[in-house]
Amino acid sequence: MGSIFNMRVENGLDATDTELNLLASVTAGQMAVGKAVVMGSTNGLVASRSAGAYGYGFDIDGDAVFADAGAARKSYVMQVSAWRDSAYAVTGDSNDAILKLTGNNEAANDANFILRGVNASVNNRDGGTLGRIEHSFGTQNKSGGTSPIIMGITVTAENYGTCADLFGGIDVLLKNEGAVATTEFGVRIRNENNSVADAVGAGLLFSDTGANTGFDYLIDGNGSSVVVADIRLQNAMVINNDEADRILFGALIGVCNDNSPASNAPSGGVVLYFDGTNLMAVNDAGNTAQINSGAFS
Repeated sequence: MGSIFNMRVENGLDATDTELNLLASVTAGQMAVGKAVVMGSTNGLVASRSAGAYGYGFDIDGDAVFADAGAARKSYVMQVSAWRDSAYAVTGDSNDAILKLTGNNEAANDANFILRGVNASVNNRDGGTLGRIEHSFGTQNKSGGTSPIIMGITVTAENYGTCADLFGGIDVLLKNEGAVATTEFGVRIRNENNSVADAVGAGLLFSDTGANTGFDYLIDGNGSSVVVADIRLQNAMVINNDEADRILFGALIGVCNDNSPASNAPSGGVVLYFDGTNLMAVNDAGNTAQINSGAFS
């Protein structure tokens, strides 16, 4: 497998002049295929900004890596790997990361400016055919390994300054403007455990510290357009807030949160409501009946 830029990091090793001069030998800061750079922990590369709207510290053109056809081909423009050997156990407030990214801003930019830790996109262009296109992240505790906590992705959003408009954790934006897929969703949660006959504790788990007041709503669909029902349960029954003043449980039974329902019950069904004195029911023809035997005191 060919490499565009091969960097080996060895603790305490200083790069020689010859090794660093490999960088200077490539025109306009571009990395050439086969150029190996050995760098110690105290050495770094300093990027300069060229003219134009886009500036890149490293600009790697990986077309040559993909210039290969055949069966079972795996091509990676950049690979970074690290292995902590068993001889180097650590204690205390320690952690490792394969990539550590930090971005800071002190400039008074206008409201159009965006700072991102990672800005990544993959595209299937006109004429392209793929079996799948995605960003993929994985976490594995291998057989024989021990870790009391395992998380696929941890996202933390913090604000200690001024944030007037929108504050959140994960924002999923869906834009299927082509053919409708057989299955479409915003977030899918799957239990694909094939080794242990056990259930995951919860598909969605909410918690708070107790020092705050928690959440206004655990799930908020207010203002959204719903075609069939708000919630479909495990045996296909639905809960549907089909009108502003009522909730339907399935297709026949409803509860109205008003003293006088705006509409009759759905076809063949009945809707319960409280008229201020009695518990009432209305059917699909608009006929009403009192449920309780006497007025509530």
